[in-house]
Order: sequence, then structure tokens, then C-alpha cells
Amino acid sequence: MDVQLVRKLRLLTQAGYSDCKKALEFSGGDLDNAIKHLREIGGRIQEKHSEKMTSHGVIDAYIHPGNRIGALVEVRCETDFVAKTPELRNFVRELAMQIVAMSPKYISQSDISLEIINEKQSAIVASTSTILFYCEEDREKHIKAKMETWFAENCLLDQAYMRDGSVSIQDLLSSLIVSVGENCKITRIQRWEI
Repeated sequence: MDVQLVRKLRLLTQAGYSDCKKALEFSGGDLDNAIKHLREIGGRIQEKHSEKMTSHGVIDAYIHPGNRIGALVEVRCETDFVAKTPELRNFVRELAMQIVAMSPKYISQSDISLEIINEKQSAIVASTSTILFYCEEDREKHIKAKMETWFAENCLLDQAYMRDGSVSIQDLLSSLIVSVGENCKITRIQRWEI
């Protein structure tokens, strides 16, 4: 296996060397398929670890130059050992910068009350009443797409990563979980702007 390709995959995914090597072997050396394979593994590992207690963690802040915008982030993990790793600390710092740049209101869709979701959906439905659609199925697809866009703008985990639009924050979290080998959760976010 080409060592340079393994290194490139490590840089893109933050996964361990052996995981990257196995993913490249599984995908026959195709970098894109190896990334997909690592994300699938990350999802399974995240599911496996999701029930474990996260009693340790890191809180970090980012203040944008000019001191007019800032963010505070709390990410929890299972052990103090992982809380001290550079991977987790860098992840939390990147999240704080993401929050300053993209201004999410919620961590995930499950944090949004049903009332707010219904209000937003009603507003979208009302705005489509003047649009002519070929069929009712097209109208429903349009409403669903608008809701997905709204979630992507307002939910941190659904947002595209500011440094690489092809990766979501959920993908970064999954990569972190694979990299450190234990459950990590984004538990609190806060953004301030003057």
C-alpha cells in the first residue's frame, strides 16, 4: 500500500494509520471509496459508543479578531485521557470557529422543539401556495428540500464544515470518534455578537 496515499487519507479524515490502511485496502486504493468506508465505520463506532457516559470533556472559546464575535463550546468524552488529546482540543477549537462563522442556533435537529419545526414548515407551505407545481409530489419535494436547507443553516451537526464544504460537522464528529476510540458529544454551544 502506498504510504503517501495512507498519509493523505489520514490528513483528510483524521483516522488512525491502520484504519486508513485497511480502508484503502478494502477500497482497492480508491481514495473516495476509502473515505466513504471510514465514514461508515465511524457511524457504526458512534452507534456502539453512543450509550457510554461522557463525564469528561473540554470547554473552549474563540473570539474573532476585533473582539465583537465569540463562541463557547462544550464537548464531552468518556475519559480524561481523551479530553487531553490534541485531536479533541483541535476539534473543539474548530467548532468554536464554525459557530462564529456560521451562527447555528441548535446542535442537532433533535434540539429543536416540534412547535418551531411546525411553524417553519407552515411558513414554507404558505410561501409555496402561489407556486404552480406539476404535481403534489413535486410540492412535497420542494417543501422537504426547503426544510433540509433550513436545518443545514440552523443545526451545527447538519452544517457543511467551513474549511471543506464536502464534509459536514457530523462527519467530523464521526471521524473524531473513530480517531480517539470513544464516544464524544457536543453538549453546549453559545455564540455572542456585539
